[in-house]
Amino acid sequence: MNKLERTPHAKPGDVFLELSFGEQIFLWGIRIWVSGYKNDTNVQDTLRLAYTHAGVPKAHTELNALMEMITIAAFGVMDVRCPSCSKVSDDELLLMSAIAAWQHGSSPYDGDIYLAYWAKPATLRILRPIARTLATVLREGGILIRPRPWSLYLFSPNRQRTRNELHAVTIH
Repeated sequence: MNKLERTPHAKPGDVFLELSFGEQIFLWGIRIWVSGYKNDTNVQDTLRLAYTHAGVPKAHTELNALMEMITIAAFGVMDVRCPSCSKVSDDELLLMSAIAAWQHGSSPYDGDIYLAYWAKPATLRILRPIARTLATVLREGGILIRPRPWSLYLFSPNRQRTRNELHAVTIH
């Protein structure tokens, strides 16, 4: 039995308040970042302060870099909810799954399968080291994201086909 098989997995259907603190602060950070991006407001001080208080001050920089790269170089539509939403979108689950895969796995490519949903191979080569570093920074600070291997099966074949159209990520 490997390390990933011994790690408790998250269950499908989790709502925000059922997530662990680490998962909540990670997802909250993504949501705040997207909210700032959509409203053209600077949320960097808020994120920096929150991650510093959570014991992972370096996570802010890595999260910012990851989200910037996704908005610039990825394709498709990404459903990121507002910061106060109690539901967790399938796309948010994929982002958490990618980070969890790098936190609990042993290969430098463990999270690729999740990020590949939005990233062509060239973009994935850029996203991979940023996401791996974010996963490491979070793990070293005690912020663990539970694996969600089932998250790959949340997408219908029709939705998958729309992802093949190449256009910038539209964050909702």
